[in-house]
Amino acid sequence: QKLNFATLWKTGLYPNPITEGNTVLVQTNKPLKLLRVKGTDGRTIYQNSTPETVAAGNGTYRINITGYPAGMYFVELINTSGQQHVLKLVKQ
Repeated sequence: QKLNFATLWKTGLYPNPITEGNTVLVQTNKPLKLLRVKGTDGRTIYQNSTPETVAAGNGTYRINITGYPAGMYFVELINTSGQQHVLKLVKQ
């Protein structure tokens, strides 16, 4: 059976690590139904069950991390098909 890489869910997080500014961008090729940020203790710091793209239909979502202390975070993404990805985010 051939693999169809065109249907794979691709995600990205930038800048990572974040050293300046307060905005992190999440880029994905499938629409999201949930975007969540958790601390290393598993506590939810941010959650949006109706995330909106930066510009209509472009697959880029914005997370404002103003007030987050330096450290490591986990960005959980769930797309409209129910697939889940967890990305590590470092704020310096």
